[in-house]
Amino acid sequence: MAKETTNQGYIDAQAYATDPDNVSTPDSLHQEYERGITSYSLSQDGDSAKLNSLLTTDTVNNRVGLNKATPTDTFHVSTDNVDEGITIQFEGTTGLEGPTLRLAALNNGLGKINYAKIKAAVLDSTNTTEDGRLEFYTIGNGSETLKGYIDEAGELVLTLSGAKLKGSLGVGTTDAPQNRIDADVTADGDGIKLHYAGSVGTQGPRLILTADNNGASETTMAAVKAAILDGTVASEDGRLELYTMGNGTLTKKVEIDEAGNMYTGLDNSQTLGSATYRWSEVFAGNGTINTSDSREKTLQADDSKVLDAIDTINIKAFKWNDSIASKGEANARIHYGVMAQEVKSAFEAQGLVAEDYGVLCYDEWDDVIETRTTKEAVAEVKDSEGNIITPAEPAEYEDVLVKAAGNRYGVRYDELYALKVAALERKIAALTP
Repeated sequence: MAKETTNQGYIDAQAYATDPDNVSTPDSLHQEYERGITSYSLSQDGDSAKLNSLLTTDTVNNRVGLNKATPTDTFHVSTDNVDEGITIQFEGTTGLEGPTLRLAALNNGLGKINYAKIKAAVLDSTNTTEDGRLEFYTIGNGSETLKGYIDEAGELVLTLSGAKLKGSLGVGTTDAPQNRIDADVTADGDGIKLHYAGSVGTQGPRLILTADNNGASETTMAAVKAAILDGTVASEDGRLELYTMGNGTLTKKVEIDEAGNMYTGLDNSQTLGSATYRWSEVFAGNGTINTSDSREKTLQADDSKVLDAIDTINIKAFKWNDSIASKGEANARIHYGVMAQEVKSAFEAQGLVAEDYGVLCYDEWDDVIETRTTKEAVAEVKDSEGNIITPAEPAEYEDVLVKAAGNRYGVRYDELYALKVAALERKIAALTP
């Protein structure tokens, strides 16, 4: 160990630490050593030319300070110069090699175990390259594996199948992320990419959305999948599939193909909207096509009472109450149609049960409640010594009434008009001699 010049003499720090009584030193240094702190400067070739870094050892707390007189950690480095710090230089051959910082602990006193390591790797085998990446390794089941790296372009890559990202991540932003992943993009078309590297066919990457089932277990709630349409590598045709969970099974509900056509996931089993969540308008170049295949129908006997009921139903002019509320009475448009309750009354007047006929529709619903988060959960924060700085706080929720319980009548106008035509044909036939 090099020597420090003090009071025209040299102090051998190592010798002083071993036998301080036989080393001539100032009282101040004796007092510092008694407190367990020894300071000395490194020198070149044993002369008094000091290096700028001052080494301090704290034998009481087992700490070493580099350019730090009172180290507060096991190894404490302090510098006043910008961009100065610690350099670990790799002198071996080039390639995907580089210096490594290993983090290890004793496994119940059995021996040193590497728990993780950080490695800087050169990206190619030439000495002239300045491209490198930062790699992150962890140990699992006794095997040290690469879990991810930051490449020369600053992109974060997770390399292990099934790797999960916990906490919050901001991408392309200096603001604190408000969600688990916040991504800011400045170029049109930029975003998040999921790449499927498996074999071709009707497979592709999926975005899976999960939630805890009342805290019992993680359950998949929905998924979005991009699927290749054929089995050739050269194909660029793909479709987008939407999945939801029902009765414990994840099934496809919507598909959009390469031409932009949208399909239901299950034939003749899903509705577009509901009594409580209706579409306001449908814009289309043509009308709907209703299945009318005789092979899928069981004919019923004609009942003249149905046409008698239809004869009493009148077409009326009206304005929608919602339109009056939003636009005003003067600006709300006039529509023509029937009153569903009058259809019901007309059938009942003939001794018929109106609900037995598809021309009349009736739906009712309970209160629609949504549980909303009023306060996000706060994670516990501890300092380096395990003291709690911020205690954990649970999330808070409230139930919000989105739609009150109610009911609504409706009619199928295609069937109503068919009955109106049949009733009119009966009248014409009665006038024909």
